[in-house]
Amino acid sequence: MRDLLPTIFTYIAGPVRAEYPGAFVTGERINAPAKFPCVVVVEADNYEDPSGVDNTLQERVTALMYEITVFSNLNSGKRSQCIEIMNIIDTVMRRKNAVRIARVEGYFDSESKIYMVTARYRFKTDGKNYYTF
Repeated sequence: MRDLLPTIFTYIAGPVRAEYPGAFVTGERINAPAKFPCVVVVEADNYEDPSGVDNTLQERVTALMYEITVFSNLNSGKRSQCIEIMNIIDTVMRRKNAVRIARVEGYFDSESKIYMVTARYRFKTDGKNYYTF
């Protein structure tokens, strides 16, 4: 099955940048954000779903998990900004029938200057349609 990261990335990046012009959205893991707010979208898991296995030897259904992290370095309101952006992402992912299976938050750095919220979403796809587990 083709790589869906560019598609999911586009679905997320558009609405986030519409609400937060200048937001840095990337599809690659980073050591530390260089620009804020920052959204990192990565495919954390990708496997063939047994429900789609048949005798054609073609991958019919893929189970996916995406990990999305939002960073903010505002002097005041950094947690609120992360939550607001994550709410946009939640809406986008729900439209793709994704289920949020985890969400954690806390400070990225020891000086408490950068706040982050990370969520994981899971769904299945046949490459055209998206399904809940």
